[in-house]
Amino acid sequence: MEAEPLHVLAEGAAKVAAQGHGDAQVDDRLAQAIRERGGEPEEVIAYRTSPARESLARAREMLLSDRIDVITFTSSATVTNLLAALDGKFSLNGRPRIASIGPKPLVRA
Repeated sequence: MEAEPLHVLAEGAAKVAAQGHGDAQVDDRLAQAIRERGGEPEEVIAYRTSPARESLARAREMLLSDRIDVITFTSSATVTNLLAALDGKFSLNGRPRIASIGPKPLVRA
């Protein structure tokens, strides 16, 4: 079950600052939920997740040579970036083990 993106919009609020994360699908759903409740979303990007090419190349080499036991994910974007770096040459099925700070990265993995 997926959580609703917005639980409460203060009565009478017109403008709502919504922290975006650079994930267009999630950010669009949040903005839509604010509009549906009568608010006017104003997106504020606090940070963007972008791949660290050198680190991803090293992770790819280590994964393909079976030198990693556990991968930790802190966001859906980290899963997306790693899978893109692997270019379909690796499957995250069983080994290495996956650790995540929450359910969304696990769903993406």
